Amino acid sequence: MDRLEVFAALDSLLKQRWQELERDFTEMKDSLFSETKSSAGDKYETGREMIGQELNKLESQIADLRLKVQQVNGLRTRKTQSSIGSGSIVQTNHGYFFI
Repeated sequence: MDRLEVFAALDSLLKQRWQELERDFTEMKDSLFSETKSSAGDKYETGREMIGQELNKLESQIADLRLKVQQVNGLRTRKTQSSIGSGSIVQTNHGYFFI
């Protein structure tokens, strides 16, 4: 198991997640702006509030993903260590583990 392979896989997963979140965020924003006020004002406000809450959740997930990308990039630059720590790849009798 090579560190480069692990980081390539992590990069792929993070990019895929980023694209999913961007797509979802764009769809939610479009839904919010296309929500038209109907004669049932409460229904309109409830719908807008629900979309707003979903946008807030997505913004939180995007911020969390940014943090993860920064953490992975920080681990990528670490040199080989003699002890197990963040960024270590450990081989056990149950397989490899990325710490």
